[in-house]
Amino acid sequence: MNRRPDIQQSVELLRRHVTFDKDVKVHVFETIIRVLGGLLSGHALISRDRSLVPGYDGLLLRMVCVFVCVCVWHKETMEDD
Repeated sequence: MNRRPDIQQSVELLRRHVTFDKDVKVHVFETIIRVLGGLLSGHALISRDRSLVPGYDGLLLRMVCVFVCVCVWHKETMEDD
């Protein structure tokens, strides 16, 4: 299956239209697992074939680190209440 154009189009759509600048509370464990899984899967896929996303510099893997730090911080602040 040659899905390269589909992947490249999806990446471009995400770059243009997705924002994480939302003021919402997420308390669903499954959501956290899906986000982490998606970030790690995307990184693994792109890392195997760098031509899928020219110029990819490991951003998804760095986002995993930030996401985990935010989750830990949030959990600690909630326990203080």
